[in-house]
Amino acid sequence: MFFFRNKSKLSGEQKKLLDSYMTALKKDPGDGLTHFRVAELHDMDGRAEDAVNAYAESVRCHLRAGFAKKAAGCVKAALKAHPDAKALLEIEYPTFFKK
Repeated sequence: MFFFRNKSKLSGEQKKLLDSYMTALKKDPGDGLTHFRVAELHDMDGRAEDAVNAYAESVRCHLRAGFAKKAAGCVKAALKAHPDAKALLEIEYPTFFKK
């Protein structure tokens, strides 16, 4: 019989932090900074797809809130870590992002 263990690369403290971020997002799913922090932790854990999705949600939240500079910073950080991230390319960006 085989048992698959979660081979998380996160420390115990980082796992607790991720859990607290996920709890916070249940209460306020529009918090772009928290989505960004979740993305960073997923990257540290080697969970690229989850990280890209969290980065993309962070960008969407910042854009909805009118924080274009924060959204641009999230895009820059995400594309640095994941240059081919399709989820980031599928976001409807304002025209000034496309220049």
